[in-house]
Amino acid sequence: MSIVNDPKFTQLKIGGRLPTPKGIALEVINLTQREDASNHDIAKLIGVDPALSLRIIKAANILLGQASRPVVTVADAVTVLGLRGLRQLVLGISLIVDHRHGPCKQFDYGHFWKHALLTGIIARHFAERAHLAAVEEIFVVGLLNSIGQLVLATIFPEDYGVFIQETANLSLADKFQQQENKFGFNESELGEAILDDLGFPKIFQNLVRDCAIPENSLLKEASREWRLLHILHISSLMAEVCLTLPVQRPALVQRLKLDAARIAVETEALIELGDLTAHDWVEWANLLGMGELHLPSFGELMQETTLTIEEGSLPETATLAQDEFKLRVLLVEDDPTMLHLLKSMLKAAGHAVT
Repeated sequence: MSIVNDPKFTQLKIGGRLPTPKGIALEVINLTQREDASNHDIAKLIGVDPALSLRIIKAANILLGQASRPVVTVADAVTVLGLRGLRQLVLGISLIVDHRHGPCKQFDYGHFWKHALLTGIIARHFAERAHLAAVEEIFVVGLLNSIGQLVLATIFPEDYGVFIQETANLSLADKFQQQENKFGFNESELGEAILDDLGFPKIFQNLVRDCAIPENSLLKEASREWRLLHILHISSLMAEVCLTLPVQRPALVQRLKLDAARIAVETEALIELGDLTAHDWVEWANLLGMGELHLPSFGELMQETTLTIEEGSLPETATLAQDEFKLRVLLVEDDPTMLHLLKSMLKAAGHAVT
């Protein structure tokens, strides 16, 4: 159940304690929500802020790539992005600029925004390949995927700082439960509520709510929404691989391979996405002042890591009943990760696999 109407969340909104856009960015977002707003009025308002204007033009060019002629004016950006796409992009950019630092000493704001930006970049390329959503929208959803963490760090800086230290070794599910016990809601619920309050479509609210633990989602398997959810989840995991310490990468890459294989994303696709991300990061980092980041070579990572399947990590597989026949299966697959996953699932079901 959404907490958007929860009295505690309402009180936070009224008190102005939530991380929200400010200044011209806030005025732009409000103007794009008016039915009588024209593209000319919106472009004129954005033009009042030269820094925001430049970022919007550059961001539109990065997102659209070679899909259209270059965007050279704010008016061009408004036209090609559309009001909803523009509103979401202004929101994402302004949050990064305005909340680069904050009151929670234990919360790593720099790491948070690097992870958010990487997730958005990767999700954008995923969506473009799969033709599942507008690239500018899925980019912003990826950017705001973990916004609930920023909310907790903003409104409960001291208590959340202690929470970060005390729960460092807990599983994500346990952390969420502890957050509900301590703060009254967890970060995924806060993310959903923030996107609802900002006027994002319901589908994107659900993605942000369920992305961290997608197996808990009630979405119909193989539906468009289900595929977007897993794309966002894998994008976040790839971003984590980029930012984690080298000694911790093999375990994360193994998990990434397994989760990607479950939705038929093969190793070659992950390597290609990693290369595209490394290229795009330079442009986005320069645009938003993120600083340098050495991204690992996904080609090398995928070659070095051998996938091992631990008991309990596979999706549930029906086992043979007494009156059913065990099959001898010849399994052929050119992707080693997919081969290993299918072999483990078939053997777990009781079949003999060659």
